[in-house]
Amino acid sequence: MAKPKPSRSYEFTGDILDDDGEYRKFFNSLTEYLRKKLQRIEVKSRFSYDQYTCGQLHDRRNPDWKPWQHLWDYCLEVGFDPYAVRDAIEERLSVKLECDCNIVNNEVENRRKALANAFGADLGEPGRDFDFF
Repeated sequence: MAKPKPSRSYEFTGDILDDDGEYRKFFNSLTEYLRKKLQRIEVKSRFSYDQYTCGQLHDRRNPDWKPWQHLWDYCLEVGFDPYAVRDAIEERLSVKLECDCNIVNNEVENRRKALANAFGADLGEPGRDFDFF
């Protein structure tokens, strides 16, 4: 087993991720890592989309739920502080995250497609007005 890189401090990790280029490079590699680790579910209907899940109910009382397991492992692998990474991602996405699967899923886009499937309307596809079927 390879020895993990020494973890950088919270401040040092935050300074690195403040740079847009470094953040994008890190975020893209993190999302690829999470897509490999999480279970992919394809939601099929008129507006199909992919959803990634950890397979557990997001509830603190659930003993099997380990909300930041994959993020933690990846951060230790690359030598970043996991708390600083989570805070940086929440700040950039402007969303409070509760699990690894929230990082990969585009919740806004998935909700829009779910509403379009439920009500039979295209709700705000770029460049179009509302369409009713």
